[in-house]
Amino acid sequence: MANSQIRFKTPVDVILFVRECLQASDADRLYGAAREETDEFWRQTIFDDLRCLDQTESLETVFLREERFPTNQTEYKMGGHSTRTRHLHLDLVRINRTWRLKAIWKCR
Repeated sequence: MANSQIRFKTPVDVILFVRECLQASDADRLYGAAREETDEFWRQTIFDDLRCLDQTESLETVFLREERFPTNQTEYKMGGHSTRTRHLHLDLVRINRTWRLKAIWKCR
């Protein structure tokens, strides 16, 4: 998890980071940014699902609910349990004043 120190200021930054990883076909960078390891079984499926979502609707329309992180919470979730999100979850955690990816996972 060499990149687990990647920090985000806004949810938009998270989407831009994911897109950079998709465009570079760099799954290792994406999963390396998460504090919790993504199960090997799901890695390619999740990566392919993210790529498909970005091509069909865009990651912004599927995952962005707000342009700023909440100031009174320490956890933030993007995605969720729905057909539209393909059951993908991007969980973030606030550490001090910055946000980091906690986990990237799929619930189905």
